[in-house]
Amino acid sequence: PARDIGSSSGWRTGVLISEHGTETGWQDAYGSSVALINGGIAINTSYVEINGVTGSGKSGHGFKIHTKKSHGISNQGAHIKVSHIEIELGGMDMGTTYDGFYANTPMPAIDYYVGYLYIHDGSRDLITAVDKAENWVVEHNYLERSGDRKHPDNHGQTIMVYVGPTGSAQNLTFRYNTIADCNGTGAIVMLGGAKPGESGSSFKNIHVYGNTFFSTDKEAYMYSPGAVYARDSTKAKSVFVYNNTFYNVRNPATFMNNDPASGNLNKNNVYVNCYFQFPYLGVESSSNYYFNNTGQNVPKKEVGLQNGTADPFVNAAAHDFRLKAATDGGSPLPQPYDKDPLDQVRGADGVWDRGAYEYKK
Repeated sequence: PARDIGSSSGWRTGVLISEHGTETGWQDAYGSSVALINGGIAINTSYVEINGVTGSGKSGHGFKIHTKKSHGISNQGAHIKVSHIEIELGGMDMGTTYDGFYANTPMPAIDYYVGYLYIHDGSRDLITAVDKAENWVVEHNYLERSGDRKHPDNHGQTIMVYVGPTGSAQNLTFRYNTIADCNGTGAIVMLGGAKPGESGSSFKNIHVYGNTFFSTDKEAYMYSPGAVYARDSTKAKSVFVYNNTFYNVRNPATFMNNDPASGNLNKNNVYVNCYFQFPYLGVESSSNYYFNNTGQNVPKKEVGLQNGTADPFVNAAAHDFRLKAATDGGSPLPQPYDKDPLDQVRGADGVWDRGAYEYKK
């Protein structure tokens, strides 16, 4: 069962003497190992922080949540921060509807920070926001193995933001995440609940940059219709998909299936060994890098297109997607897009490289 947090509070692990107060009854060694929680956590208030202090990628997290019968962390408040936590769900293809991090609030879900989490092995979504999401930063997470290929009615997305018929979501940032071996509608998905005759929901100022999307088997893991997707009723505008890397992904396109699509841009991305069943839609695409892609909708004409002649990565087989050489110069961008996941300044050597990682000699 989920554990409730019913008043404003914060949890930490690995606390030092300087942080806990008196030295009486305490040793610094306390809390130095992983704090394992069997079952989910339910946050029922605002202004809560849960911080495992250590851990990134797939290892070293201060907290680990293991649950098969609840969301990993569910939220009904605003101003929430969670970081450095591993969340292990019950597995792919299980027909369950539990998500890793789930926000469904009676109030606007404002000011969320979701960082340095390792969320894996879920049958639906790994990160979910339902209604009125605003001012979110989702960064440096490793999201792996999600989706349900055995139960067609159990639709899933790696990251899903949903708003109701007249709701809105704005100022959402998804950066420096790794999304691996996920299956479903898309990796970052915007859904709206408008019915015929209703005005529809609204998404704006959505920033997707510096992320790495890959699969180990693009026949087993796929998106349909696209890695970054907006449903036709969402009125998505000002969606910026910049400097991401897509490797061995089936259907990596940015697919803004809405009317009107306004100011949506897709640029400086790298696509290698991908399959393009569907084209870009509702987005202006330019200055992207392509190598060894297949499918009927591989882009052939766009402003600033670069067709690579070899695998550009240091070691794709080991999932090291740093560049082994500079690309042709992409389109320089203003802050906050001027840093890569390793905090390297893009274009400092005079070449704004394409893809998630800036080339470093």
